[in-house]
Amino acid sequence: MRKDAGKKAFILLVAAVVLIVAGCGSGKPFSYAVVTESTEEEQADEERGDEGGAKESRDRENREGQRGEEDIADIYYDIYGEAIRADTADSPEMMRKFIEELGRAGYTAVDCGNQMNMVNPEAMIQFCQAVEDGRPEEAAVAVPDYKGGILLYELKTEKGEVEVAREYAQYGNGKLEKKSRAVYRAEEWRYTEDGYLFFGGSFYTAESYVLVMDDEPEHAALRVAPLDEACRELNRKYILPVGYRQNNLFLTDWSEEDFADVCFYDAFDVLYERANGFASPYGMDRNPNMGVVYHIPEQEFENVIMRYFRMNEEELRLRTAYLPEEKAYEYRPRGFYELGYSDFPYPEVVSYEEKKDGTIELTVNAVFPYEYTDKAYSHKVIIRPFADGRFQYVSNQIQPPGYYDIWWYSERLTKKGWEELYGEGEIRR
Repeated sequence: MRKDAGKKAFILLVAAVVLIVAGCGSGKPFSYAVVTESTEEEQADEERGDEGGAKESRDRENREGQRGEEDIADIYYDIYGEAIRADTADSPEMMRKFIEELGRAGYTAVDCGNQMNMVNPEAMIQFCQAVEDGRPEEAAVAVPDYKGGILLYELKTEKGEVEVAREYAQYGNGKLEKKSRAVYRAEEWRYTEDGYLFFGGSFYTAESYVLVMDDEPEHAALRVAPLDEACRELNRKYILPVGYRQNNLFLTDWSEEDFADVCFYDAFDVLYERANGFASPYGMDRNPNMGVVYHIPEQEFENVIMRYFRMNEEELRLRTAYLPEEKAYEYRPRGFYELGYSDFPYPEVVSYEEKKDGTIELTVNAVFPYEYTDKAYSHKVIIRPFADGRFQYVSNQIQPPGYYDIWWYSERLTKKGWEELYGEGEIRR
């Protein structure tokens, strides 16, 4: 069974927009009042669940029923404030609820990682069409992050030019506080066939100038068209936790018959926590000029790799530095000179196919805001799921046109390169 709902959903969305009356407006502008934290007495009432707490709960329910009259600070206070008290402030559930509430209030919004469908996207589609047509239009979109912050974009266009007003606010001490505001003319503007909006330019704020003594660049990426939730779930489960940073699992062609250039040290790094439930203890030394070498017991190393790949010990040991006399793997963590660039794409599963042998073939696009593209390259990943929830990576194949310069990725140092760089500064653990 093949699923390819991304483009179909986008086409249906555009068709729906065509049916909307031309004067539908440009989306709700931001209302930006400051909401302060409740008093200690009110908080105590709420915790006790007495009459005062019940009254506040009823008041909140009444406000939720009238979202259209509320501003973003009200919504932040209700949703994010509650999440802080429940210790769920950085959870996907909190973000989903927040996006939904913004939508109910009439705002256009999407989360900072484009992991949820944009609410009220019609205004953005209309705005992008106005840019293409060269006619004047305005739009506004809210982009919350998972740390209590939110970017508020107000966009204006005339004669094909776009002006961007960006404001960043942060929740703290019971209120939403403005941290910075800047206005710039978009040097890049692109709305793709698959429904991604990319824009960017340079802007100045006093805070950024203090830090870098220069204008600050922006590379914004907003998914406007909806994406099949099944694709999102497959991405969250299999692809996104690995991604494209400091590993080449999805950057090169390989299969179970030929693992080719897969770096299993990188795979060990990105899969360790998932396999064990806690972060890897095998990190670089605090002193970037010191090189650390670990001898990891064979069972510990193999349990991570062989949980996610169908291969035997002999092949794994041939592809790594195995120490038979110690029954351990020699492991050098990435150091300061192997970190690669801070700008890199993120994966997005756009379709999938369930195979007769029980595997799942995922079609994945590398979305790269830095390069203003929703498909820097495309690749197919085959996954073998098991009934108990475990899974294995079966293969990865880069799709035509094939070659793409993965300039952000840095390969690990060879043993010779390591010795030349660290010399006598090597520490063995």
